[in-house]
Amino acid sequence: MSSLPYPPPDQHTGTAPVAPPRRSPVMGVLALIFGIVSLVLCWLPIVDYFTLVLGIAAIVLGVLSGPRRSGTKLGYWGFWLGLFGATLSFALGTIWTIILVATGW
Repeated sequence: MSSLPYPPPDQHTGTAPVAPPRRSPVMGVLALIFGIVSLVLCWLPIVDYFTLVLGIAAIVLGVLSGPRRSGTKLGYWGFWLGLFGATLSFALGTIWTIILVATGW
């Protein structure tokens, strides 16, 4: 005879079901916004290098928020707009710098 008045309760050894991760398009939206801003503002001589940073941020966020993770193509478009904006920012920033140095500013 055991010393316990009642039998021990059954213990479940399984784990609770885990829900799939939610797909959030936040990084894709940020990539798209940064890409659009970098593309629109890359033409201004004063903010060229700031838009270069925004373009690089759009590229990184676009890669991190691939369509498989967020379920949308916002990151895809943000990546390409950021790449185009960063390229134009770098090229135009270089041209503006050469012009300013050549004219003696």
